[in-house]
Amino acid sequence: MHVLAATLLLALGAQAPAAPDAGAAPTPGEAHFERAERILEDEDNTPANIDRALQALDDALAAGLTPARRAEAHAEKAMALLRAGDLARDKDKARGLALYQAGKREADKGIAADPQCANAHFYRGSNLGRWAETRGLFQSMFALTDIKAAFARTLQLQPQHLEAQLARAVMDDRLPGFAGGDSQRAERTYRALLQKYPHYTRAMLDFAEYLENDGRRAEALKWAAAARDERAPLRPGDWRRFDRPRAEDMLRTWQQR
Repeated sequence: MHVLAATLLLALGAQAPAAPDAGAAPTPGEAHFERAERILEDEDNTPANIDRALQALDDALAAGLTPARRAEAHAEKAMALLRAGDLARDKDKARGLALYQAGKREADKGIAADPQCANAHFYRGSNLGRWAETRGLFQSMFALTDIKAAFARTLQLQPQHLEAQLARAVMDDRLPGFAGGDSQRAERTYRALLQKYPHYTRAMLDFAEYLENDGRRAEALKWAAAARDERAPLRPGDWRRFDRPRAEDMLRTWQQR
């Protein structure tokens, strides 16, 4: 049971951090930061590329950044470690758990550098959520309050943060009622998010899974096919590397049942 897949698939893409003055030549720290972003946004999601991005972010932090940009660099590291944990956990659960814990620590550093950094709060919740999901709901119930608080704080700081809005819906979807889930509220949130952002393919796929689990396969197949065939995805890199393959797997599985 993918209880927290909320945080879940996630967290694989966040709001882009605010860039420095576009008219100024990048400082050494900013140049390293931009290199890490290009790797994480455009290149294949492999352990080698994640390691390259992490090294570039370490170089950025060592070269010097403003407090706000330091916070974003730590948030970016937290996101990279989340991805690394996702790649590792199926083969090595202990390594996956360790990477999620490392991602949470990086997010905590980001919050310490700038408590107003929405992405740092988001990736704190995402790494903690994936850690809890990997351990299992009943072994991790104590973490739910902390996870929800991290996403709530993200939305306080940045109400339009797409991934935090989606995480809220998926948690309502995947958590049982006794743990705070609410299926009807989840559906309302999914539909409202997709009405506002009709090309958000990750939300399409999470909603498709919700519909499939609710016994509405025809509508689930429609949303999965729409995500697969999307011509103007909101997050093109995420669509290419994550959402399109996921949609293809979902369609193949559901059509065979």
